[in-house]
Amino acid sequence: MRNVVYFVVNDRFLPIALAVSSALVREPGRNFDVAILLDGEPAAGYRVPDGVRILPNDLGRYVPEGLENTGAAWARMSFTRMFAPMVFAGTYDRALYLDADVSVLGPVSPLFEMDMRGLPLAAGEGMMDEGASQHGFDVGLYKKRLGITDGRTFNSGLLLMDVEKWNALDHRAMLQSYAAFKRESAGPGIGMSGDQDYLNFSLKGAWNCLSPRWNFQTFLLRLELESLIDPAIVHYVGPRRPWDARLFPFGDHHIAFYDQGFERIGLKERSGFRAGSYHWHAFCDQLRQAVYNHAMPGRKREMFEEWSRMRRVFKRAIQSRLDAGQYQDVVQGISRIDLSDDPFEATGIEDVVYYRKRIRVRAAV
Repeated sequence: MRNVVYFVVNDRFLPIALAVSSALVREPGRNFDVAILLDGEPAAGYRVPDGVRILPNDLGRYVPEGLENTGAAWARMSFTRMFAPMVFAGTYDRALYLDADVSVLGPVSPLFEMDMRGLPLAAGEGMMDEGASQHGFDVGLYKKRLGITDGRTFNSGLLLMDVEKWNALDHRAMLQSYAAFKRESAGPGIGMSGDQDYLNFSLKGAWNCLSPRWNFQTFLLRLELESLIDPAIVHYVGPRRPWDARLFPFGDHHIAFYDQGFERIGLKERSGFRAGSYHWHAFCDQLRQAVYNHAMPGRKREMFEEWSRMRRVFKRAIQSRLDAGQYQDVVQGISRIDLSDDPFEATGIEDVVYYRKRIRVRAAV
C-alpha cells in the first residue's frame, strides 16, 4: 500500500509544517511519504528536510464562493484540503491530512494499516456532547442542524482518506449543497469551523471514529490525560501553541518538539507566527499566577473543582466509547488505551497550581 502524509498551508505557516515534517521523515521504517501543498511562494532561508516535497496548491478553483466565515486568506485555503487526494490519485492509496499545529509523539505508520471498512474517511471525534458547556452554544442543536443523527462529529485536523473512495465523492456538488444550506438554513455555530462543518454535514456518520491517540486536542492536555492515552499526534486547538514557549502551559516536551524541528529547518525568527502581544501576555500570566496562587485561594479552588469535574466527565466519555467499541484503531489492535491506572485520580487542591491561565497538577508543571 502506498501512503502519504500531507499538509495544506500558506507561506506564513510553512515553517510550522516543515518542522513537523522534519519529525515525520525521521520515523524508523516509515511506510509513507510527506508532502506540503503550499498556497503562495516559499520563503527563502528554510531547509526542506530530505523526503519532504513542496507542491503548489492550485486547488482553490474548485471551491465555490460564499463558504468562508472570514475574509482571512487561510479561510478559503482550508477548503482545498479535501481536493488534495485528486493530486495523489494513481500514486497513493491512503492519504493522511494533518493540520500544521500538531506534534508527532509516536509512530504514524500503524495508522495506515487500519481496515477502513469500505468507508472513505477515518478521523478523531470533534465536539463531544459531554463537553457541551465548553462551547458556549447548544451543541445538540448544532449537530441537529447539520443533520447529524448519531451524535458524532469529527475534528478535521486529522483526516485519513482512502484516496480512491474519497475521490469518488462529488465534492464540488457537495460543496454547492452545503453553501446553499449555510446561506438559507444555518443557525448558531454553523460555519464557525469552516470545512469541518462542511465535511460533517456531507458525510453524516459515514466515517470511522479514531481514538484520541490520533487527534489529542488541547482540552485533553488541560485535563492531564496525556499519560493515560499516550497520544501519537497532539493537536494544539486554541491560541496557545508550543512555539510560544513563554505562554504554552502543557509541558516542555511539546516545546522541545518544535525547538528541535525549527533547528532542523534552520529557522531562528518566530515572530511571524506568534500570538500578538506575546511579551505582554507572558507578563500578565506571571501576574495572574502570583495573585491566584497566593492572594485569591477561593478563585483557585473554583477552577480546581471545575477541572476535577470536567476530568471525570471526559474520562467517562472516553471509557463509554471504548466499552462500545467505537474507536476503530482500538478495536483493530492498532491502539491501546487503559484509563484504570490514573496517576492523578486522587489529586487534591494542595496538589495543583494556577499556571498560565490553567489549573495544572504541580508535579506535571
